[in-house]
Amino acid sequence: MPVLAADYPLLDVVVSIIAFFALAILFVALIAVVLDIFRSPELSGWAKAGWFVLVLVVPLVGIIVYLVVRGSKMQLHAEQQMEQLGIEPPMSTADELTKLAALRDRGAITDDEYAKQKAVLLR
Repeated sequence: MPVLAADYPLLDVVVSIIAFFALAILFVALIAVVLDIFRSPELSGWAKAGWFVLVLVVPLVGIIVYLVVRGSKMQLHAEQQMEQLGIEPPMSTADELTKLAALRDRGAITDDEYAKQKAVLLR
C-alpha cells in the first residue's frame, strides 16, 4: 500500500527533521569526546577505558558528564595536538592587527604598509 503525502502531515516532517539534527549533533559530540579521551596525556589507560565505556554505553549521560568534569581541558588538548603536528592555530583579526601594530611600532613596516595591511584585514 503506497504512502501518500496526506498520511505524513507537516508536523511529523518537522519532528523528523528535528530528530535527525539532534542525532547528528549527538554523533558529532560523541566523536569530539572520544577523540579528546584518547588524546588526553594525563589520563591513564584504565581511565581512558572507563570514560570510553561510559560514553559508549550511555552516550548522552557520558558526554554530559565528560564535558562537566573534563570539558575545560578539551581546547588545551586540541592545541597541544596541533602543536605536535606543527600546525599553527588560526589567528583572529584582532591578533593579526596587534601583530601588525607591533611591527609598525618596531619600525619593521611603514605606516603606509600598516594601513594597507589593515585595510586588507578589515575587509
